[in-house]
Order: sequence, then C-alpha cells, then structure tokens
Amino acid sequence: MTTPSSLSSALLRIISQNIGPLVIAQVVSFAVNFLQLIYLARILAPGHFGIISLALSIQFFAMMFTNLGTSFMGTRELVVKRRYDPLLYWNITALRLVLIMPCIGAAVAWLTLSESDPALSVITLIFLFTVIPVIITPDWVFTGLEQMRLNSLVKILVSVSCFCLILILVHGQDDLLYVPITYLIATLLGLFVSLYRLKTITGSWDFQVRPSLWITYIRDSVRLGISSYLVVAIASVDLIIIGFLLTTTEVGYYSAASRLILAIHTMLSLIVTGVFPAVIRTMEQRPDLIRGLSPYIIMLILAVEVPGCLLVSINADLIIRFLYGGKYLMTIPVLTVLIWSIIPVTLCHLYTTLLGATFRESVMMRFLSIHLALLIPVMIGGTYLFGITGTAMAILVIGFVITALYACVFWEEVVFPGRKVMALAVITIFCFALPASVSMWLNLDPILLRIIPVPLIIIGIITLRLLPFETIIRSLKIGESEVKEFM
Repeated sequence: MTTPSSLSSALLRIISQNIGPLVIAQVVSFAVNFLQLIYLARILAPGHFGIISLALSIQFFAMMFTNLGTSFMGTRELVVKRRYDPLLYWNITALRLVLIMPCIGAAVAWLTLSESDPALSVITLIFLFTVIPVIITPDWVFTGLEQMRLNSLVKILVSVSCFCLILILVHGQDDLLYVPITYLIATLLGLFVSLYRLKTITGSWDFQVRPSLWITYIRDSVRLGISSYLVVAIASVDLIIIGFLLTTTEVGYYSAASRLILAIHTMLSLIVTGVFPAVIRTMEQRPDLIRGLSPYIIMLILAVEVPGCLLVSINADLIIRFLYGGKYLMTIPVLTVLIWSIIPVTLCHLYTTLLGATFRESVMMRFLSIHLALLIPVMIGGTYLFGITGTAMAILVIGFVITALYACVFWEEVVFPGRKVMALAVITIFCFALPASVSMWLNLDPILLRIIPVPLIIIGIITLRLLPFETIIRSLKIGESEVKEFM
C-alpha cells in the first residue's frame, strides 16, 4: 500500500521530471536572452531601447487578449484525456487567430490617432504580427501531453536564432527596425519545427475547424482568459504608466532593470507550467499532500531567493555598470528595489497554480483584480513622486500585500510557515546590518558589504534548520514503481 510519504516523494519526483528539461531550456534561453538584452541596450540609445520595450508590452496585451484562457483550458483537458485532440487544438487556434485581427486594427487606430513616433508605430505592428505564429505554435498541446522536452527544444531554438539574427542585422540605432523582424523570423522557425514534431507524434495534423464550438470554448474559459489578461496587465502596466507619465528614455532606463527581472519571472512561469499537470493529478487523488508539502516548498523558495535577491540588491551598481556602462546609472536604484519583487511573484504563483488546478478561476480572477486595482493608483503616485524608482517600490509593496492576503485567505489549504519566515527576515536584516556596522567601526573595505551577508544568511538558515534539507533529499530517493503508481 502506498503511504502518504511515498506519495509526497512521488509528487516531488514527477515534478522534478517535468521541470528538469524546462529548467535546462530556461537556463539556456535566459543566458541567450540576457546577452541579447545587454547587446541591444549597449547598441541602442535608452530612448530607442524604450521604444522596443513599449512595443513588447503592447504585444503582451494583445497576446493575452487572443488567449482568453483557451490554451490553459486546452492544457487541462489534454491532461485529463492523456491524448491529442485535433478538434480542440485547431478550433482553439482558429478562434485565437480571429481574435488577433481586432487587436491589430485597434493598435493601428490608436497609433494613427495618437500621432506617436513613427518608429514606435511600425515596430509595434511588426511585433503584433509576431503573435500569429505564436498562436499557431502547439506549445500548450505539448504541455498537456507532458512532452516538456519538445517545448524546451523549441524555446532554445527560438532564443538562439533570434540572438544570432540580431548580431547579424543590428549594429546601431539605424538598424532599430530589424529588431522586431528578427523576432518574427525566429518565431516562424519555432512554429515550423513545432508543427513538424506534432505531425510526427500524432501521425497527422487532422485539420478540423468548427466555429460552432467557439462559443462553448469562450464560455468555458472566459474566467481563465480574464485572469490571464489581468496577469499580463499586472506585469506590463509599469511600462505603460512610465510611457504616459514620463518619456521613452525613462522607459529605457527602467527596462534595463525590469527586463532582467522579467527573464526570471518567465522562468518561474515556465516551472509552473511544467508542474501544472502533476498538481492537477495530486488535487484529484490526494489534496492533503499540497497542505503537507506547502511549508517545505515555501521555505525552499525563500531560502533560495532571499540570499540571491540580497546579493543582487547590494551589488546593483556594479551589475549595471558592468552590463550597460555609464549611460544607465539611473537604472541602479530600480534594480536595487525591483529584484525583491521576485519573492512575492513566486509565492503568488504558488497560490494561483492551486486555484487553477482546482477549477477556481473566479476566485483567482477576484484576487488578480484586487492586485491590479491596488497597483495602478499606488504606481501612478509612486511614479509621479519618485520617478522610475517609485514605480519599482509600488510593485514591491503591493506584491507583498497581495501575498499576505493569499496567505490569510487560504491558510487551511497552504500552510504558511510564519515563524520561520519571520526568523529568515530577522536573519537577513542582521546579516546585512552586522557587516555594515563592523565595516564602519573598523574602517574596513566596503567590499565586505558586497560579499559577507549572503554566506552569513546561508549559515543562519542551516544553523536554525529553517529548511529541512534531509527531508527533501530523502523524498527524492524513490523508486520508479511508486511514481508510476501515483500517475
């Protein structure tokens, strides 16, 4: 008989199997996108870099509008069926292609009536057309079939090909138009490879389009769609507000930091996508396991992210100078603050994944609406008073407020280790303050402030046993038979 502990181990093993290829792909993609970001920031002026960032934000909004939660719903259906459903794939794809047309039309009207920068208009339109191959790419099908390696290979292919094209075509500010073109070409390449692999796996594409099903899909996924749109709005509203209240140059300064953070957020989203099928099965068979594992998961997240965020925060000036040079000094305070937003974003992912796996889209939508409703006025005020640093501060403050709200409402489903979190916070403050005090008292080299706090925090975590390393290691030592039984 399978015990709860073996089921916990099976869950951890399944999750590790699912996210392993995705994490490897994300590490490679992160490295490539990171180098691409640095290259573009150095080649382009902050104002031109801001144009690219604004156009990408508009693209994100259009992409999520065309989604309406249908791909998320399709993934969930495929997890349950455990087989490819061509009717589901092609009709969701056709519906999304129809929905992108009014987005392009609205963008053309807005760019024309607002008399915006011609470069911004053209680049935005090209990025919007890039959404079309993204819609057709069957990545959500591979996720539903748990073919994570295919998604990983396609992701690496798109990232590497895009960067190579940028290196070939973009050599200065006069080549700004080539940036969205490279994205379009790389996305088309990923589409062709994905469709070829889909035909190889399924035997045929079995093209089927029935518009009569679209209303049903929209009705079944509308809450998921609104939730997805709210997520993108929360992630993109900062650049939109800065673009309206300030200038594209300040958008460029802010983007130099936010794009680095966005790459990490993308990695988190990818991990969530990888574990989603396993979470659905867990909630169906043993929902109590989530409650039992949740404090370990939360502490594991914090034990990794807190030292990492502190290391980046106290060395933000060195990082920005090394990556971008002297012309992006205004980015330093933004990175110092914004790096800490990774913590509330990760914890909120934990709760929204649970809500999505248990078909509680209306609850998720309510929380995301509260998040956006609080974020916009605070961000507007912060940006108006303190500039782009105030924008970053608003994101951080509201992020922790929403995390606390999740923890209070779902305390019966997700055990939040409050005492250990408070202990970790005290250790972090102490480990940062102590080297600073000693350095000032003994007139030591300030380099101590950049290095010493992180190992001190790690020592504190181990000494106070805030993270049960032995339990985690023991849980991962499980036979394949138990994994198959759980599945």
